[in-house]
Amino acid sequence: LLGRDQAMGILARSGLGMAELAGVWGLADADADGHLSWREFVVAMHLVRRLRAGQPLPHGVPMDLRNLVSSLAPAEAYAAEASRSPRALSSVSSRSLFDSAPPSPAGTWGGHPPSLSTFEP
Repeated sequence: LLGRDQAMGILARSGLGMAELAGVWGLADADADGHLSWREFVVAMHLVRRLRAGQPLPHGVPMDLRNLVSSLAPAEAYAAEASRSPRALSSVSSRSLFDSAPPSPAGTWGGHPPSLSTFEP
């Protein structure tokens, strides 16, 4: 499980706005427990990538995404595998998933993640 602070710290690096991140959190935290399980985190990352690609946030988690996440093995199974990423196989140093993110608007967070109380229902 990822706690809210840890998960939002990761998601905030995407460069998305507060409203978008709140929408992602609302859809991804399916059991509304304030944490993201492995599968919930996968949903959150998919939604972040979707928003960054200019697609709208869906009104609910799409059925094909729900089916995909339900078929995933536990996170530990993936962690034990060797990376198949082209970055891992190249001589280029690894970078953050969000290294190419546009800078956040001036003054929004001052380089720190937003206050998570903003995301409380």
